[in-house]
Amino acid sequence: MGTDIHAHVEVQVAGQWLHFNAPHVERDYALFTKMAGVREATGIEPIARPRGLPEDLSDVTRILWEREKDNAHSTSHLTRAEIEALGDWYLTRSDIRETQGRFNGLEGVFGYVDSNPLASMGGGGRKARELFDDIRIVFWFDC
Repeated sequence: MGTDIHAHVEVQVAGQWLHFNAPHVERDYALFTKMAGVREATGIEPIARPRGLPEDLSDVTRILWEREKDNAHSTSHLTRAEIEALGDWYLTRSDIRETQGRFNGLEGVFGYVDSNPLASMGGGGRKARELFDDIRIVFWFDC
């Protein structure tokens, strides 16, 4: 039986966390290990072990969590700095596909915010750092 992730991108505006999107993330055990130590892929050190859901979860993410919590485990979240570290690691992988839609790297996994990666590194247009006070990925796994 496999493990799947339920990921929710949240952005903070004027001190309030808002649900931005819920990307479909393909099953990727190396990524799951790097994010939270889930599935323990060999030789990969997790950025953070599961730390639970943030207390200030957005309303939409909380509703979805309540619906799915009976089949969930390893709830956690990554901060903007951790997302940047995850993106740096992801680009070093030799096993990822050449293309992921029209995006490479983590933006192909979790999507873009206003034409820029979630970590708001590089690219044209307004950067996520200018649009939002903060950004995070909230997630849990099922199997």
